[in-house]
Amino acid sequence: MLFLKRKSKGETVAVVGSGISGLMDAFALREHGFDVSVYTKGPDPRRQKKTEHFSSTHNGELGRFISRFEGEHYLGDSPMYPDMFNAFKTHVTQGGWLGKYKHEWDAFDKAWLEKRWGACQEQKQMKKTERWYVAANGKAMHLWQKYVQQFPALFHNTDMLNTGILRLYDTPPLFAWAVKRHKKEKVLENALSQKGVAETYPYFAEACENGIVAGGVEAPGFSFNIHAFTHNLITHLEIQGVAFHWETEIEKIQCSSKGLVEGLLLKNGELITKIHYTINTGAYAEETFYTETPAAEKIAGVAGRWMFLPSPRGFSRPVKIHGDARQEDEKRFPVVDVNLTHCTDDAGDEWLAVGGGYAYLGKPPFEKTNTAFDAIDAENERTVHLYLGPTYRAAKKKGLLRKSAATCIRSFTHDDMPIMETMKTTGGGALRFNIGTNTGTTTISPFTALQTVRSLQK
Repeated sequence: MLFLKRKSKGETVAVVGSGISGLMDAFALREHGFDVSVYTKGPDPRRQKKTEHFSSTHNGELGRFISRFEGEHYLGDSPMYPDMFNAFKTHVTQGGWLGKYKHEWDAFDKAWLEKRWGACQEQKQMKKTERWYVAANGKAMHLWQKYVQQFPALFHNTDMLNTGILRLYDTPPLFAWAVKRHKKEKVLENALSQKGVAETYPYFAEACENGIVAGGVEAPGFSFNIHAFTHNLITHLEIQGVAFHWETEIEKIQCSSKGLVEGLLLKNGELITKIHYTINTGAYAEETFYTETPAAEKIAGVAGRWMFLPSPRGFSRPVKIHGDARQEDEKRFPVVDVNLTHCTDDAGDEWLAVGGGYAYLGKPPFEKTNTAFDAIDAENERTVHLYLGPTYRAAKKKGLLRKSAATCIRSFTHDDMPIMETMKTTGGGALRFNIGTNTGTTTISPFTALQTVRSLQK
């Protein structure tokens, strides 16, 4: 039993959503004695290779990062994320973070974006949000390492690199700020100069010589294949008695006239009733799902994209590439925030999964084709070309550079604070929301899961 002394006595819980957030909720709840059922409109991901899963976890590609600063807020004007006010006013093709043109905005988009712009002016709230994420990430990191030790089967065949991570920065001021930040949180292993990066990680030597890399930070963290991990986790949960209800679509959270949760209303009219409920719908729930709840009109989807290329020899740490918004050749490029994670295919060949980009899409249903996706793909490729020149050119020459059709759509709130409120239920229990953790959902999921347990044990 991890970190909680009291074990519940078989109280029933319906977990809505089978992405990493929902699965970690189910894991923590089952570990603490709850009778857990998982409901999801997607199919069993272990038996589906190319389909819609209605989850950022399963729709996106496989590489995920666990680090102290993976969950962040994207507000205001920081050295790493400058001018976020205008980022959500400018389309991706023009260097911003909007995936919808202004003429495509509906009433939800207009209201949400206006609140977003306002949140970029709230300095006190931004500081509070930053402190919350840093603290939550730290607690989650501790939990992840506990899980690695106590549940090794969950990480079997997941290409886990538990060697620490490398963060690269493209300007001296940004590098200096990052070193100071890591020192403050006592998670700085090494600060590497431009020369130090080139010597320690020779596949970045050309980028260092060309002045693309100003320095790097080595810090605790790891990466793994989220698809393999969640497949292992689902199997583990089934063995532990968790019931999964695949392809079961919930229309709404049904509430009484007094605001109590009566149950989950399915599309077929059936009402699912339990003592407790946890809501882990990410960005994929229709707005009507949240009617008369604290999550109403608060969740929007922000997309990211993926590509693959062969891994350079000796790739030893997962990498996060950071860079300022910049102007080159009369074109504005967006903030760079790209993950490089290691993976192995069925033939045993080693690859880098490249994940990055931001494009606000609003509410579902989401279009599978979008000019914003092409812009993100181009920027991801441009970043890889700049930072991994020899590896990129060799892959391009051999036809081994592959852009993925996968798009992970993360759930964002207008102020980047996750929604973790609770509602009382007619069964004497609680309904807990666990959504809106933007790009840090995987990292933070063990922490939010234990918070869920605590909220249902009150």
